[in-house]
Amino acid sequence: MKETNFVTNALKVWQEGGCDRGADVAHLDEDILFRLACAAGLEDASEQEITHLAGCGQCRKEWCRWQEAIVDADEVAADNDRWDLADEPVLGWGGLKAAAASLFVEPVSLLSECGRFELSLFPDVDVADSGLIVIEVMHDQALFEGRSCVVRDGNGMVLIQGKIEDGRCAGRGASLYSFALQTWTVQLDSVS
Repeated sequence: MKETNFVTNALKVWQEGGCDRGADVAHLDEDILFRLACAAGLEDASEQEITHLAGCGQCRKEWCRWQEAIVDADEVAADNDRWDLADEPVLGWGGLKAAAASLFVEPVSLLSECGRFELSLFPDVDVADSGLIVIEVMHDQALFEGRSCVVRDGNGMVLIQGKIEDGRCAGRGASLYSFALQTWTVQLDSVS
């Protein structure tokens, strides 16, 4: 962990220092920045990716944003694991691994990082840009039954909202093509 903190701090210093040796080169795309921000992402990075990240303030800023979001979500997930989930609110998150899936023509299922939830989108074959959205509880369904649930995309747009019944919450959605699913969250209220 010390090495990760050292690298994070070093890249933040470079970001603030404005050293932009890589600014004239094409920027790293969101998928690469997300991968680099995940655990062991820098260890598995290519020399070209590290060189670009070290020299490009814009990419370092996005990398730092992704890493902070991942760390925050991991802390919430760790806290969720320690809580008695029968009494506490729960937050889960996930992300679309490939940005190429912007036009959903086939069903898409995304497992949350904690493994507790699966978000599925089932496009309507007759009506473009609409379909069924389902959030399903993958483990401990009885703990979540009857709770209020809100699923949001990375821009904060509500995808579905309702109560968990029979381990899932579902609803019709419009504007499927506009959803920012590179990150998404599911929030369940505490039991009243």
